[in-house]
Amino acid sequence: MRFSSDDKLNTQSQFRQVFNAGKKYASRDFLILAINNFRTKPRLGLAVSKNHIRLATRRNRVKRIIRETFRRHIDSLPGLDIIVLVNKRINANDTELYGKLDRYWNKIANEKNHT
Repeated sequence: MRFSSDDKLNTQSQFRQVFNAGKKYASRDFLILAINNFRTKPRLGLAVSKNHIRLATRRNRVKRIIRETFRRHIDSLPGLDIIVLVNKRINANDTELYGKLDRYWNKIANEKNHT
């Protein structure tokens, strides 16, 4: 499944809205912001800086893992706009990233279902 433009946060105003009012989930590797979007599908925005991950191959790999884990949890995250920022100190290997992100998606989905 490919990400269409409907699945992504595309504009500066969409990103700004999440940055200004989003609930924060922070760890050593990521900062995830989430806000209700009043739609039936979630949307994802990524902020993976070259200053934080120097090598383009590694940066692209991290983004691919984020998108892949997001797709696996897409059904449990309806109605959310989510931005994932990668911290400077990211030091996890791919397996650890999958595990950490899966836990975050589950946590966000559980909080969404209880509000």
